[in-house]
Amino acid sequence: MQRTAKIFYVSLSLILSTSYASAQTQSFNAHEVCKAGIGLVMGRDVSTISAKSVENEVILNYTRPDGDKFQYKCVLPPNSNRVLWAAWIDGKWGRWRDTPADGELTYREDNKELVITETMPSARKPYSKKYQKSDF
Repeated sequence: MQRTAKIFYVSLSLILSTSYASAQTQSFNAHEVCKAGIGLVMGRDVSTISAKSVENEVILNYTRPDGDKFQYKCVLPPNSNRVLWAAWIDGKWGRWRDTPADGELTYREDNKELVITETMPSARKPYSKKYQKSDF
């Protein structure tokens, strides 16, 4: 019985990690979607953001012109168009930005362009930005 539970747990872990890692659009991969999401929220050019996969998350880094370095992690939940992220703060990961007060960061593909939209509860209307494959 214990062996069956372990096999189930390992199988479920693989399914979840594959689902998060493969979340993307037809033309844009998870690294590009996460770079665009963080780029929109932080006002950064996506070409200055580096990305790598670690387990089921995308780890993003950039350095501002003043030398300050920033790090974020991002996931794209399966069966969703949400971009969830957290920041590296004071030597540890901060909380996931996934509450209604955080607003909502979403993605979609439209005519071979990646559209990232941030909807804040206090804003009158959402803010969107479009990216082309060449932006990355």
